[in-house]
Amino acid sequence: MAKIGVEVIETQASAAPDIVPSALTNTGFLFKSYRGPVNYAVAIGSEFQFINSFGKHVPTAYLGSYVVKAAFKNAEPFSFQGYGVRILGSGYVAANAVVVCGSTIFEAKVVGAQTSGIEVEITAGTAVTQRTVVVTKDAITETFTDVDLDTFEAAFNRGATGINSALPSELVRVKNMPNVLPAVAVAAPLTGGTTTVKGTLKCVGTDATNCTVYAGQFGRQDPGLWGNSLRVDILAHPDANSRTFETYEREYGVYNLKETKSGIDKDSIDDSINGTGAGSSFIYLSGLTHTPDPGQSLTLTGGLDGAAVTNDDYVGSQPAETGLYAFDQKDLQLIAGCESANCAAEFLFSLESYCSAKRTMLAIGSTPYGASLDTLESASAGIDSYTEKLFKQKSHLACYRSWIKMSNGTGGYVWVPNVGHVIGAGYVRKMDTRGGLPHIAPAGTQTFLRECVDIEYPMYNDSDLERLVHSIGINPVMYLPKSGFIVRTSRTFSSLNKNYSAHIRRTINYLVSTFRNSFAWVEQEPNNADTRKRVTESFTFFLGDLYDKGVFETAGGFANNVAIMCNSQNNTPADIANRKLNAEITVNIIECVESVTIKLSHVNKSFSVTES
Repeated sequence: MAKIGVEVIETQASAAPDIVPSALTNTGFLFKSYRGPVNYAVAIGSEFQFINSFGKHVPTAYLGSYVVKAAFKNAEPFSFQGYGVRILGSGYVAANAVVVCGSTIFEAKVVGAQTSGIEVEITAGTAVTQRTVVVTKDAITETFTDVDLDTFEAAFNRGATGINSALPSELVRVKNMPNVLPAVAVAAPLTGGTTTVKGTLKCVGTDATNCTVYAGQFGRQDPGLWGNSLRVDILAHPDANSRTFETYEREYGVYNLKETKSGIDKDSIDDSINGTGAGSSFIYLSGLTHTPDPGQSLTLTGGLDGAAVTNDDYVGSQPAETGLYAFDQKDLQLIAGCESANCAAEFLFSLESYCSAKRTMLAIGSTPYGASLDTLESASAGIDSYTEKLFKQKSHLACYRSWIKMSNGTGGYVWVPNVGHVIGAGYVRKMDTRGGLPHIAPAGTQTFLRECVDIEYPMYNDSDLERLVHSIGINPVMYLPKSGFIVRTSRTFSSLNKNYSAHIRRTINYLVSTFRNSFAWVEQEPNNADTRKRVTESFTFFLGDLYDKGVFETAGGFANNVAIMCNSQNNTPADIANRKLNAEITVNIIECVESVTIKLSHVNKSFSVTES
């Protein structure tokens, strides 16, 4: 018999795992720059980080630095994670210099006249691991027979049993003894001695291999002309097997110290110089197997920027992970080319193809500088117009018109593609201001632009605006009275109406990325009703939260706008036998307002109000 009253019994829940939302604003920028690794995605979280990695603003050569600056400035007070990939043409070379390593240095024990005439001769010892060294000056001869690596320095500097009667040299001392014996060499004099400086003789090592220092950072070479301005000084260190590297950069004719790396040896180079985290920001060492000789001052030469950058360089190769494909290992939601060449329809076509293949990215493009509406809409010389080249039923590209005039930082101005301003103001700041979800259209009066002195096409008449947006398929960046310079619309190059809006594409990308990253737990689980129930509950909780936050249409309620199926209806015995679980999600994403119609009437008589 049942008990009277309310009884609560605790049971084990199905434990549907939480769905972790994907990022929304990780952005890839493709550009030319003053310096930086080539075809390698470098994390940048601010303009400051960009300059540290890719160098100074150069308005006559590189527009990318200004585009990235505009993106971060327009995103404020919010931030986002960016990634930059530098592109150079074929034939680029990193400036470099040979570093002499593994030499034994003999130094006169005294300064002045007594240095003159000292000679050192090195011959083979009884064993291949030994050397016989003869030091002479006038009638004085010292012979150090069968000296090995372990006793070499002691024999000359302090005396060693069985070598030269256990007496140290009265003429020279070993100033630098690397971990390798000196090579056999004929008698050679000490040089450079003065009344205040001791003469020296450098003897190269037996199997010492010189290494090469390159302009570099992040454990990679950093090619280009910029590296020809570097000088690297290699100094002695209290640890005889370590060195101090000082890197200088020539600026306005003067070498300025940029970086000091101390205590560097062949075992610490991978962290201290070539490390991707705490490594050098200016140099990269290749082939270091022996201790570098101290006292070297090396001017790097031979750096080249290479040939002019082509569209193929920007697009790159997937097997080689160059160009766009350098972003392959990064979790991106937005991507843009920052240079003038990236505004051509040919590049934008490749950029959209890259994004649509990934299914989680939206490409942001700018029209070419000076392109008229006729130029954008009409085909010429056998080349498709923007409309013919870029329209497709489901496009992952949103394109914007009007280059932007901004300060070049040196008292002048520079015209740049609008993609940085658009990304910062629309895709980051407006979205984050309104709750941080992708259904917020990245356009409108809240996208007022910063770092903007003027724009290329500030105003449109009604017919040109309609033509630009609905016929040509491009969003205007323009001036709106009382709002300033803004991003006016937010369409994609999709020809199907349901894929028209940029926020629709962005929301779908967000769902694809989120689901892809959150359902690995299902793999190797039993394909039964319990697993399918847990999958359904995970979708329900996550999509229900988005529904409550306004991502989906609300007319008719949740069930009328979000449908989830993961049950026996769409998981047949054949599916189960093939180890396949199916889930079907249908959503009705909220649309934005693009045009407003206000009906206004007037009458020529007053209204009367009758109380009833």
